[in-house]
Amino acid sequence: MSKYVVTLLQVALIIAGLVLVLTSPGRSVSLADAWLRGHGGSADTSVYLSVLAGYMQALRLTGGVLLGGGLIWLILDASGLLVHPEGDRQVH
Repeated sequence: MSKYVVTLLQVALIIAGLVLVLTSPGRSVSLADAWLRGHGGSADTSVYLSVLAGYMQALRLTGGVLLGGGLIWLILDASGLLVHPEGDRQVH
């Protein structure tokens, strides 16, 4: 895979993670509302808030993993610490 494609994948992971982390409150409300509609349109407030918090945590965790993974991959790749399957270090 070319260096350009790898860099695009790294940046795409970072951006996707950042977008998920920053938009998790709005997305989690939408997901919780869809859950509520799917369960007949009514639920106990504490149950709804628990579902809302669960969606928010899941989105933040997923975004954080994508963001962190992309950043670590980018840093390791830029520093030349990644070893390719052939066993050679990447030369820049």
